[in-house]
Order: sequence, then C-alpha cells, then structure tokens
Amino acid sequence: MVRYIPKRTLDDVLRYVENQCKDECKVLSAKPEQHFNDIGEEVIVWNVKTDLEGAFWVVEGDTIPMNLYSQEAYYFSADEVYSFYIGLMERMYNASSEYKLENFVEAITLENEIAPQLFRKLKSIATLIDSAIEVEDFQSIGV
Repeated sequence: MVRYIPKRTLDDVLRYVENQCKDECKVLSAKPEQHFNDIGEEVIVWNVKTDLEGAFWVVEGDTIPMNLYSQEAYYFSADEVYSFYIGLMERMYNASSEYKLENFVEAITLENEIAPQLFRKLKSIATLIDSAIEVEDFQSIGV
C-alpha cells in the first residue's frame, strides 16, 4: 500500500523548527529560499529566523526527511546547504544498503534458537515504521 504524503506547509516547517529547538524558541519568519528539482523530486530550502536560537536552513521534500541546519555553521547559502544535504542523504542510503540485519541479529543472539523469531519480528516492525506517518502509527508499533 502506497500512501500519498501531501506537500509540507509553512506550519509544518514552523512546528518542526520549534520542536527541534525543544520549544525554547519561536519562529519569527520562514520563507522558501530556493527550490531544487535535480533528483527527480522538488526539494525546498527554507530560510527560517527565530527569536532566540538564530537563523536556520530547513531542507525538505515530499518523500525525503526534513532536516535543520544552523546558518551560523559553514552553510553560507541555500545552494551549499542543499548540496550538503543531498550528499548526506546519499551516504545514508549507501550505508543502509550495505547493512545486513541478519548479521546483527545473529551476533546479539549468539546464533541461538531465538534468532529466526527475533529477525522475523524486527523485519515486521521495520516494514511498519517505513509506512508510518501519523503519531498514532508509531504509537501502535510501540504497543
């Protein structure tokens, strides 16, 4: 089952930044700074100003994780933070494709009889996490 994830809104970006600041700051302004579409998906870099924490870049797209970067770091422009973000996502994707859950499960269970059952449950949970969107989806996985 494929779920449609709607475009993120200004309110989504505001909530994300304030949540990442542990609700200790308030967003004063946020605007889409630049749009990119060179990976087959629209990616937006937002320019966000807060009252306490300073300024941030927020990079987001419909099917890619939203991520926050301080403008006080080494990201001088929307283009630079986008390039860093795409490089980071590529490295994470490559690292995850090399990771074998079976090896981890066998190592922690010392290859005893629980390994196949544990592996089956972990695969089931991973599938549920990949398709979860709402808070309730994640809560039901925990239960």
